[in-house]
Amino acid sequence: METPNTNRLPPVSGHPYTYDAAGNLTADYNLTYAYDPFNMLREKDSGIYFSKSEFYIYTASDERIGVKYGNVIESPTIWSIRDFSGNVLRQYEGYDQMPGMSWLWIEDYMYRDGQLLAGERVPEEGGRRHFHLDHLGSPRLVTGDDSKEMSEHDYEPFGLESNPLYQETAGGFDREDPKRFTGHERDYTAPPDAPASAYYLDYMHARFYAPSVGRFLSVDPVLVKAAVRAPQMWNRYSYVGNNPMVHTDPTGKYICTGSKDDCATFAKGLADAKTALAGLSADSPGRAKIEATLKFYGDEGKRNGVKVSFTTDKSVVANTGTAGFWIFKTTTVTMNLGNIAAIVAAHPGSTVGAENAATAVHEGTHGIDERNGVPLRTRPDELGFERRAYDAQAYVNQGLGVDSAWGMWTTLGGFNPARIEAAAQASTDEWCKDGCPP
Repeated sequence: METPNTNRLPPVSGHPYTYDAAGNLTADYNLTYAYDPFNMLREKDSGIYFSKSEFYIYTASDERIGVKYGNVIESPTIWSIRDFSGNVLRQYEGYDQMPGMSWLWIEDYMYRDGQLLAGERVPEEGGRRHFHLDHLGSPRLVTGDDSKEMSEHDYEPFGLESNPLYQETAGGFDREDPKRFTGHERDYTAPPDAPASAYYLDYMHARFYAPSVGRFLSVDPVLVKAAVRAPQMWNRYSYVGNNPMVHTDPTGKYICTGSKDDCATFAKGLADAKTALAGLSADSPGRAKIEATLKFYGDEGKRNGVKVSFTTDKSVVANTGTAGFWIFKTTTVTMNLGNIAAIVAAHPGSTVGAENAATAVHEGTHGIDERNGVPLRTRPDELGFERRAYDAQAYVNQGLGVDSAWGMWTTLGGFNPARIEAAAQASTDEWCKDGCPP
C-alpha cells in the first residue's frame, strides 16, 4: 500500500519505511540507507540479521566504481572498471587501508552488442563462463567452458529469483556472480538464513532497485512529460511503468521502448557521435552541431521529453515527430536499424556503427528544429531542416573518419555539397509529397 500523494510506502507495523525530504528511502525492515548530496546511495547498513555495512564510491558522473564492505582496516573494496555505457569490464579487490597489499583480479566481462556474453576468472574459480540471456538480458543459465552448468536462474516478473540464491558458492566458488536481473549488478546483503526480502538490491546506475517490492529506493529525478498520457509514470518509484515483462530500465531513469539490443545499439551510436568530436578540429562548425544533438538527447536515460523507438517498417530509415505544446512536448525519434545495416552493406567503406551515430545526430537535429520551429512548416522550412540535418550527419562521418553510406563525406573526397543538397531535396520531396505550404 502506498501513500497516494507521494507513492511512498507508509510506516506500518513491522515495516518501518522512512524517507528523507528528497524522497529517498532511509530505512525498511532490513536495512538503513544514507545518501550523498546528489541523492546517490552512499551507505547501506544492516544490524538485524547480522552486522554489515557497505559504502559506495562514485565517479564525478555518478557511476559506481567501488563498494567497500565493512569499516575496519581489513575490509575489502571491490573496484569496477567500466566502459562508457556503464558496463563492468573488470573487477579487482583491494584494501585501501592496507596499501601494502596488492590488488587481486576478480573477473573480466565481455559483451556483444551491449549484451553480456561471457566472464573470465582464474581457473580455480571456474575460468571462463558463458551467460545465456533471456529477452530482457537476464542471465538464465551460466555454463563453463566445458558446457557444464554453473548456475541457473528463474525470475519472478519484478526480479525476485525463485532458484536457490547461493548456487555458485555452494559449488565451491568464492562468490555469486553479481550479474543478474536484466544484466544489472545484484548486491547481496544477507546470509542464506535471512528472509528472502533481505537478500539483495540491484544497482541500476542512477538508482538502486529493490526486487522484493518492485520499486526503486529513490525517485526518478525527472518526471517524464509522457506522464500526462501514461498515468503509471506519475509514480516516480515504479519500475518500468509496472510492465517488467516487456520493458527494461538500463540506467534507472528512463523506459526504453525497444529491445535491450536496440537500446544498447542506439546508446552506442550516441557514444560514437561523442567520439566523433575528438576527430574534428577545435574551430570546426560540426562540433557545435553534434554537441547540440547530444544535449538534445541528454544524459543516457534522462527523461526530458525525448523518446527513442524502433521500427521494422521497410519504408522507414529514420524519422522524428513532435507532439504536444509548451512544456508538454514529446519528441519521438524512430530508427530502423535493419534498414540502416542494409544501406551500409550496399556501400563499402561505410560502417554500421558510424551510420547509426550519424543517423542519430541527423534525427536529433530534426528534434531540435521541431521543438523550436514553427507549427506549420513550409517547403523552404523543411528544406532548411533537412540541409542542417544532413550537414550535421556528414560531420559525424568526418569526425569518425568513416565514409558516409550516402556519399556526403568520404575519406578520399571530403565533403560533397552536391550529395548533401540532393539528399535534402529528396527528403523534402518525401515530406511534402502530400502538400506543403509554399
